[in-house]
Amino acid sequence: LGEEEHINVNVVYQDQSGFIWIGTDQGLFKYDAAYFYSYNMNDSLAGNYISSVGDGTLQGFWIGHQNGKITHFDGLKFEKFEPESGLGNIEVSFIDQPNDSMMWFATLGEGVYFYKGTSRKRMYNLDQSDGLLDNYVYKIVHDGNGLHYMATDRGISVYNDKIDKFVASLNSKAGLPDNLVKDIELIGDKLWIAMEEGGICLYDTQNKEIEIIDGWRYGAITDMLVMDETEVWVGTKRDGLFRIMLDPEKNMWVTQFDRNSGLPSKRINSIFKDREKNIWIATTKGLAIIRNNNLSYLTQESGFELTNIYNLTVDKLGQIWIASQQGLYTFKVDKDGRKHEKKWFEDPKYSAIAFISLYTDQEGFVWAGTYGNGVFKIDPNTEKYEIIDVVDGLCNANVMHISGFDDNIYFSTLGGGVSKLITNNGEYSFQTIDINAGMPSNYVYATYPVAKNELWIATDGGGPVHCVNGEVKTFNDQLVDSLGKVIYNITIDSRNNVWMMTSGNGLLRYDGEEFTQLCAKNGLNSNSMQAMVADDFGNLLLFQKGNINIVNDSSFEVTSLSSIAELKNIHPNLNAWTYDGQGNLLIGLQEGILKKKLVQNHFEVLPNLLFTKKQLFYADFEVDKSEFKYFQNHLTFHFAALWFLSVDDIKYRYKLENYDIDWGMPTTNRMTTYSFLPPGSYEFKFQVQLPNGKWYGNENSKYSFVIKPPFWQTTWFIIVASIVLIFLVYLVIVFRTKKLERDKEILEQEVIKRTAEIQNQKEEIEAQRDEIERQRDHVTEQKKEIEQQNKHITDSIIYAKRIQEAVLPPEEVFDEALNDYFIYFKPRDIVSGDFYYLNKADNRIIVAAADCTGHGVPGAFMSLLGIAFLNQIVSRLKPGFNAADMLNQLRAEVMKALRQTGKREEAKDGMDISLCIIDSDNHKLDFAGAYNPLLIARDKEEIVYRADRMPIGVHYKGEKAFTNNEVELQEGDMLYMYSDGFQDQFGGEDKRKFFSKPFRELLIKNSDKPTHDQQQLLNDTFEHWRKGFDQIDDVIVLGIRV
Repeated sequence: LGEEEHINVNVVYQDQSGFIWIGTDQGLFKYDAAYFYSYNMNDSLAGNYISSVGDGTLQGFWIGHQNGKITHFDGLKFEKFEPESGLGNIEVSFIDQPNDSMMWFATLGEGVYFYKGTSRKRMYNLDQSDGLLDNYVYKIVHDGNGLHYMATDRGISVYNDKIDKFVASLNSKAGLPDNLVKDIELIGDKLWIAMEEGGICLYDTQNKEIEIIDGWRYGAITDMLVMDETEVWVGTKRDGLFRIMLDPEKNMWVTQFDRNSGLPSKRINSIFKDREKNIWIATTKGLAIIRNNNLSYLTQESGFELTNIYNLTVDKLGQIWIASQQGLYTFKVDKDGRKHEKKWFEDPKYSAIAFISLYTDQEGFVWAGTYGNGVFKIDPNTEKYEIIDVVDGLCNANVMHISGFDDNIYFSTLGGGVSKLITNNGEYSFQTIDINAGMPSNYVYATYPVAKNELWIATDGGGPVHCVNGEVKTFNDQLVDSLGKVIYNITIDSRNNVWMMTSGNGLLRYDGEEFTQLCAKNGLNSNSMQAMVADDFGNLLLFQKGNINIVNDSSFEVTSLSSIAELKNIHPNLNAWTYDGQGNLLIGLQEGILKKKLVQNHFEVLPNLLFTKKQLFYADFEVDKSEFKYFQNHLTFHFAALWFLSVDDIKYRYKLENYDIDWGMPTTNRMTTYSFLPPGSYEFKFQVQLPNGKWYGNENSKYSFVIKPPFWQTTWFIIVASIVLIFLVYLVIVFRTKKLERDKEILEQEVIKRTAEIQNQKEEIEAQRDEIERQRDHVTEQKKEIEQQNKHITDSIIYAKRIQEAVLPPEEVFDEALNDYFIYFKPRDIVSGDFYYLNKADNRIIVAAADCTGHGVPGAFMSLLGIAFLNQIVSRLKPGFNAADMLNQLRAEVMKALRQTGKREEAKDGMDISLCIIDSDNHKLDFAGAYNPLLIARDKEEIVYRADRMPIGVHYKGEKAFTNNEVELQEGDMLYMYSDGFQDQFGGEDKRKFFSKPFRELLIKNSDKPTHDQQQLLNDTFEHWRKGFDQIDDVIVLGIRV
């Protein structure tokens, strides 16, 4: 059904199992809420063009084709319908079987046919010669008492099958606005009639009266769906889909759906309502669905241009007032579905005013709060307004929220507390509730009036506040304090619990005695929400980014609507909601407006659970088969939950009783296989997860079966086998006794023989022992020689260590040059491949920490080269040198000494280094690095200067110059230079590396401590981390305080 294929969908049908069947010009499709399955003439259909699908008996249904043929589906297979009299070649426009004895179908040119009979069924035709108004028939409905209403191109014919004749006609002569009737529906005694050009009307089958519904002017009708006496959906030939709401006077209020609303085409072939009350729309270019999720949107996709809706209210004229990013607007949809927008205060002097709150009082005035400009009082009838500001007594000009009870109006402000409006003979005065009145904070997000003299207040930093008769009560509660005391909104549910919306910590509930928290840990999808509303059905609606949670105020059960609606892209604004007076809630979004119909039950119909297939060794078996032989133990179960309301993949879990210990993990997979099942009694069952988190299953989701044991595991076989076994054991015992006696005699002779052999073997073993002792003495002498050689080598390395320590700068040099520093130097072996360096030149201090290739003796050789080259470079430095110059010279000396030219077979030895030149007089520093960075801790904040990603040595980048970083120092800065030995050390409970980020965090966290404490802390941390692990590399960390 891909859109690129432009499949012409003619009809949609739901069978008794709940599958959706889609008739198209390219065959029949079955949809199970997850996958589409296609069927065509290769599957025994009588034609590929499906023109109609209708009810049959039990699990079956009928399929009409454009070529005039008919196919029947019995729930398992398709079969061509071939009556004795044959079928024509005229398109079948409608087909159904209202009872077991009669099947009807209509055609576009040959009238209608019915197929009935007892002992022998026959096909009968009714056309114009029999009294049918026209041979083009679109629909037949049955009243259950023998009357059949037929919609034709010339009106409606009424046929009585009890007397086999037409008994009445409805056309323009009888009062129909149009003779061309495209669809009819019989609901009770009312026959709803849809005419191609005449719109819709009602016919009372008892009083024989026609009721005209005026106002249709939206194009040629193709189909109609009656939801109830107030709601009708109409499909058209060129103008899309229309939803018609009828008021008590039968005035039409129209909403149009076209390609901008998501329809694949404006040419509607048919409309269908499934058992969940989802609406399926068949068009000439594909299929669409309007889910029964009670949600609709006003966004830019639907032609609504306003965004970032800060607040809304509905006035007594039915207009929606909108405080948006673009300004203050009113919005209304007329009876024809046309949208009308008006912007208020377009004068340039109002262009900078930000409207952020709205409220309609009991007299019909609209109050519009602003950020910084007070509040506007507007009369929607006269469009006159006045501005009320601080000079008029308003406590603050930033009006965040407006609420009211009777003639009391409360203005929540950011900085002034709450102003209560008092009106006396047209004069305004305000009563202020602020910190002077006992409020803990003057920053207020919202108020909730309970009665004329009772008010709840949501504050920023002061928690909830309860005012009764002017007395301000605050709450000293440990839970409230722990959550930050920022309350965005307050409401009261049907059980008089007070709910409070916090900042990122979920909800607080106050039952009059204590506070409890509802958050993500105990049911919510998220701890953050933007709007909270208590409805009249015992629910608390929470509007969050990408979701709507519904909390039952008695059970606290949380239901997420994200599973039945595409909500992931909604972004509600804080406290931006209002009622529209028609049972709906309007929510202000960053994207536009969300309309939520308030209903008691969001899921009237639960998923239809069924097994789609059961297989034995991957081959289907009979539905009612429940017993299997012992070798028939490889079973596969295919199952499904038919729930078209859901927009997400449904999650399943399953269990095989007497085999699985517990339910399996939730999955979207809809099949499972059990292999090598042992004999026994089993019950396979599956469940689906509902939006409230509960798991649902029923009898249709269970299947019991038995695998019989093989004959050798039956009782009779075991008894016979036991008797035979006992007899055999007796025979074996007798035979063994006699054999043991014979074996005893043989054994005694064998003992004498073996004793002589053992004596000979003893003499051989003693000779071998003497030889082993001689070899042991030789090995002992070799061990002593090796130990002596090892001592000589170790002594040489220890002497090398003294040489390395001699060339490293002594502590006295550091003490003289640096006032406050530490050196954490920990070689892996006796000598180290890491080294530190300090020198002076041009009245500046040169300090470095380096990591040479390798460790131990090879690394030590490189470190000696590095220190020698640095001393040589310092001795010939010119004024104005920087750190990058020194690294460039050092690389050149290393490459020259190691004869590195860049050839592949050459050694790639070198070193990583971080080098700083500190100008203490001017509080400046030059830094350059080869792989190793410079870390500065300033007021315990991390500043990292990255090194160049190339070593001191040959590199694929060639001899690219190193980068010089000039750094302004501040007193108290802590400089850190280090190798990768600490951060690469393995250890800890997870047996992993320490890693660079935790290492930097360790340095920053302790940067304010004395340097000798930092050095000790590094050593303690390193030793604790590597406990049980060998040190893998040399470690150098150099810390300097400015």
